[in-house]
Formats: sequence, C-alpha cells, structure tokens
Amino acid sequence: MNSMHEKAFQAVEQLLLKREDNIQRQQQLAEQMAAEMEAPARKWTITQLHLLSILHIQGEVNNMNLAEQLRISRPAVTKATAILLKHELIREVRSPHNLKEVYYTLTPTGEQLATIHERLHDRLLEQYEQLFSQFDEAELSTIIRFLHTWTEYI
Repeated sequence: MNSMHEKAFQAVEQLLLKREDNIQRQQQLAEQMAAEMEAPARKWTITQLHLLSILHIQGEVNNMNLAEQLRISRPAVTKATAILLKHELIREVRSPHNLKEVYYTLTPTGEQLATIHERLHDRLLEQYEQLFSQFDEAELSTIIRFLHTWTEYI
C-alpha cells in the first residue's frame, strides 16, 4: 500500500472509531432527554427512530410507504414496527375500506420520542452545516463521490 493510501485508510479507521464514540454520546443524550420527558429510555435503532419521525410528520403511514421512504425492505419495517408496537410507541389502525390494510400512528409516548429524535437530528444538521462550510463546491463534489463509492463498496 502506498503512503497516501495508508494515510487514507488510517483516516477512515479514525473516522469510524470517532463515529462509534459519537453514537454512544448521542445515545446517552437521547436517554437523558427521554428521562426528562418521561419517555421510554432504550437503545432504539436508527430505523426505529426514523420510522417514528416519518409518522410524526405524516400521520398514518403503511408498511409499504415506510419501506419506500426509509429505503429498506418491508420485512425490516415489519421488524421495526413490531418492537415499536410492543413498547406502545405506535399503534395499528385498520382501513375501514380494507381490513387487511394496516396503517401506523404514534402514541403520545411515541410522539415524545419522535420529538427527541428530531431535536437530535436538528443538532446534527447544524454540526454538518458547519463542517460542510469549510469546503468549496469542488471539494464537496469529490467528498460526495467518495462517499457514494464507499457506500457501494461496503
């Protein structure tokens, strides 16, 4: 491996380690906020939290729409909704016109957790905006191309 490739590898490795630490800090912050709002403190997955946010914004949404918006499989949505149903963060609503069609809505506790997630998400967007402002358009274009390629690679 040439010197520049080795430096790139080390930078990626450092990024991943730092991200892992950051995820743990965000989880602790989310748990503190949940305790303040008396929402259930648990290690929620990103998928579960994003699902709650979609329901918070859109109201009733079915499994297929959630899968499309989250860009995950319907079985993955079913798994996430099963956990959220179990913890009473969402509830099922059947369509009066088609009893097979199930929609999900937030419970009051789910609303609280969705609000916490949105606050954390807004904070993260502000941090990324500060980061991105340090680069010009050409540099950002290269970064975006790298990230898309990396995503396909892994």
